[in-house]
Amino acid sequence: MHRDMRYHFKGSNAKCKNFYESEYFSADDFLYCRCVTLINGRAYYNAVLNKKKKLRKNMAFESLLYVPAKAWARKHKKDPSQYPHFPEPSYETGSNRELWKD
Repeated sequence: MHRDMRYHFKGSNAKCKNFYESEYFSADDFLYCRCVTLINGRAYYNAVLNKKKKLRKNMAFESLLYVPAKAWARKHKKDPSQYPHFPEPSYETGSNRELWKD
């Protein structure tokens, strides 16, 4: 589902406004709202994708981004800042230039 989300919630700010409740949103706002769609499951994701619901600016789940590093740190008894893995492409909004082409 995460891979689908990267594909479906892609494009320029103009395209992303189709999914977003507010006229203005930052790249970080959009990323954290995408986390909300992921954590709330397939039904919510599909409702947003099918424009039955809009991503709401006051909903965010940024902490989801840090789960892998925190789990790794706990297992290895290290600080999360030492986490040796980096997603490719990055989860940052717009970083996957191939999928964000207009």
